[in-house]
Amino acid sequence: MAPLLPDFESIRPALNQVPGPSRPDEDRWLFNTVAHLPEDAAIALTGCSRPRAVIAIALACRGTRRRIYLIGPAEKAPSRLSGVSTDGCLSSGIIADGLSQALARNDLQPYVVAGDHVSTQRGSSWSKQIEFLLIDQAPEEDGGFAIYDELSEKIQPGRLVAVLGVDGDHPERLRAWSRHLGKVLDRPAHFFSIAYGAQPRPLAAKGPRIHAIMPVFNRKEETRTCLLSILKQSVSDRIRITVVDDGSTDGTGQMLKAEFPSVNVITGDGSLWWTGAVAKAVDTLRSGFDKDDFFLLVNNDSILQPETVSILVRESIQNGRCGVAPIALEQKVGHPVTTGFGLSRHDILLNFERQYAAIILVGRLFETESLYGRCSLFPVEILDCVDNFDAKAFPQYYGDVDFCLRARKKTFRFYVTGATCIRVQHDSYNTGSHFAFRQGPQTWAQVKNNMFSMGSLDNVIATWRYTSRHHPHRAATATLKAAWKSLRHWQPLYSVLQVQPAENAATPISQASPASLVSPRVSLARKAGQFASRKFNIAVVQIWKASRRIHRRVFAR
Repeated sequence: MAPLLPDFESIRPALNQVPGPSRPDEDRWLFNTVAHLPEDAAIALTGCSRPRAVIAIALACRGTRRRIYLIGPAEKAPSRLSGVSTDGCLSSGIIADGLSQALARNDLQPYVVAGDHVSTQRGSSWSKQIEFLLIDQAPEEDGGFAIYDELSEKIQPGRLVAVLGVDGDHPERLRAWSRHLGKVLDRPAHFFSIAYGAQPRPLAAKGPRIHAIMPVFNRKEETRTCLLSILKQSVSDRIRITVVDDGSTDGTGQMLKAEFPSVNVITGDGSLWWTGAVAKAVDTLRSGFDKDDFFLLVNNDSILQPETVSILVRESIQNGRCGVAPIALEQKVGHPVTTGFGLSRHDILLNFERQYAAIILVGRLFETESLYGRCSLFPVEILDCVDNFDAKAFPQYYGDVDFCLRARKKTFRFYVTGATCIRVQHDSYNTGSHFAFRQGPQTWAQVKNNMFSMGSLDNVIATWRYTSRHHPHRAATATLKAAWKSLRHWQPLYSVLQVQPAENAATPISQASPASLVSPRVSLARKAGQFASRKFNIAVVQIWKASRRIHRRVFAR
């Protein structure tokens, strides 16, 4: 695939100069969508109330033969589209002065054609084949998005129709989308406030029940926000919510009783941790599962879009009732947050542009080795194979990954879909006690705590249990690395090693060393080292397992 040029980050400064509210996630989606259209694509935009959206699209057209056709609201109309500008001069009746200035400042006028305000004759008057129809206006009171009906015959098969502002903040657009376009477009999807799809399709009237399970400990406000997003789901009548409150001390329990009386609450004493809370909920609910039901794991720092659950269910059913999760972005700055581990192509889940090209653009599911508990849907029959989450071995970290890997051995498959997206309220790199620990030198007591704390990803016991069970070829070295992550922050070593504090983001993909720069001699030595390491690790695991068997026999009753 050809490289994506220009990259969205390169055009962000131009967008930041455009007046209007900032929606980086929306701008990024629009830019990438248009950048992947044919070189001579016709893009129809109705409404034009968001200047940043127009500029994002126009910047994706720069250097191509793509053109944006601005169509005004029908109620202010002459009856035809002939009054368009061909010299880049824009009609002030269609776009605001701020947008005109932004277009001029970035030399984008040639890519934008402003048509006269038109009437309901838009469809019969329009002569071009539309590659992308973007609706940025309120729906008509009775007719939903009537502009789609008028132009639908001009939209090329399989191409996108998108509507801006379809979220809980614009209930009229959400209702119109659900009642009209959401029922006639194929594979309707949501990307935050953008709803989109293509080609007419039938819509099933009924579906299975979804049992949402949310383990919580404090973070009351995040829990409230997450619950509200679940209650706004388009299939909320089929969702049963269970919150496992593991001894919260910030009033979460009282808030749940007062504000969410329909939510089933299971209480804990603070000893369950994440995996224990999920396992307890599954044990409590499984007797009420029907054969076609699903259960949904949701962390309380996730914010779902109104169509998220229905899309996950659809994707699972259409792909053999697999496990499926959405893509996710961090709420504040829009960095990708992984919702699964992507086998040998995990880097795709760490970079939005790669996600867009490999998942969103082609409309495919991205196969993963496992899914994380951030927002993952599973068919209930998976419990016939793996019974439950292993809270004894993995009380906090690795519980979700271990569950999926055991299911994969029973032929279950897991995927990430780009048809919907969630927001994460907390930066993924700030969760867990290990992040605060990595910010500077620590005492020996703090080092020991980080190595053995349930809330630390650097827990050496959990690392050994996980890797010896699923990755024995690197169990010993992975455990030693986990221990070293703690030991190198011990005060006497920290100053000598000059350890850099952990940053609040992953290393950019573009800064990684390319494999092409590795010499053949170094590559051969590396392969030899990897082979020796693999054999060493497997031998250590085998010795450990043998010692465990001997121990059980010697001390058996």
